Amino acid sequence: MKARVIDQWPRFAIVIDLEVSAAEQEYRKVELILDTGFTGHIALPKSFYHESMYTLKERFTLADDRAAEFQVGFFTVRSDASIREEVPTVFMGSNLIGLSFLRGMHAAGRISHDETIDLIL
Repeated sequence: MKARVIDQWPRFAIVIDLEVSAAEQEYRKVELILDTGFTGHIALPKSFYHESMYTLKERFTLADDRAAEFQVGFFTVRSDASIREEVPTVFMGSNLIGLSFLRGMHAAGRISHDETIDLIL
């Protein structure tokens, strides 16, 4: 799994490159920002939603303690070395991946195009 750190004020962001597929569709590449406060879900833009998918509504508590309800679908997620099926996926405006989702996986990446980082969770 590849990751890289983006140096943007006011913080660094670790970006994980994965591929996702829903309902036996083609895999699509996606960049997800690692969010240490996020659940074991991933979050994708609403453009990844399509009518033929099975979805449900789930309630989440946001970082500012507000409650919000989002549609949740299920995707197959793959990296260079592994595949996870039936991954709960929230449709919202951000591309996020929860820290707990990566537990037990090895992620490699870059800092500023030339330094390599390894995430072992």
